[in-house]
Amino acid sequence: MVPTTVRNFGPKAPAAKGGKPAGGPGAAPAAEIPKRGKTVLQEMVDSGTEFILGPPPGLNKTQNAHRESIVHKLEPRIDLYARKLRELYFREGTIPVVKSFIDPIRERQPIDTIEKCHLERVVPGVISARDEFPDVDLVFPWRVPFAISRSEHSFVRPWYLKHPVTEEEMRVTCSKIDYHTKTKLPYYMEFQRYIVGRPNLLRLPVIPVQEDKSAHF
Repeated sequence: MVPTTVRNFGPKAPAAKGGKPAGGPGAAPAAEIPKRGKTVLQEMVDSGTEFILGPPPGLNKTQNAHRESIVHKLEPRIDLYARKLRELYFREGTIPVVKSFIDPIRERQPIDTIEKCHLERVVPGVISARDEFPDVDLVFPWRVPFAISRSEHSFVRPWYLKHPVTEEEMRVTCSKIDYHTKTKLPYYMEFQRYIVGRPNLLRLPVIPVQEDKSAHF
């Protein structure tokens, strides 16, 4: 059991006969919390002032305007912003007219291993076989995976390249880009040949949007 000293801030005990008051100094009386008075609008309502269109909203609001009185003033700006967003979505959803080329450096040879390509600062890639078209193994510049990942709709938009030997122009879409688990650098890419007039698989990201809490729609 550890003895501790406790200071008493309560009222002083009554003094004994012929002695001094017991206990320490008493605490100051608690200050009363002032009550907030009525606002100007509340006083006008209490005094019997008649409002033609009824009393304004937020009678107890002491500063600034009530939300209900300014929302209708901001609606045109909100609608304008939402319309701009919709136009932006429609514009981004179209295929760009200007072709974006990612021309390879050379065909990939058996000696072009992933380790060797990493030392040469190049990235190997393949255009997967489809229907009557065989696999095409190529070596791309180091900037290609970064340009693809930083572009808009990188796994949906078409990319164009020319075969380094036959100079055939091919239209592809990026299927995936593999990154090193430690360095986070790209080391392999895979493309899908895009054939006009045939079904082409695309990777579409789906992001749910709460329409009731969004100004986009």
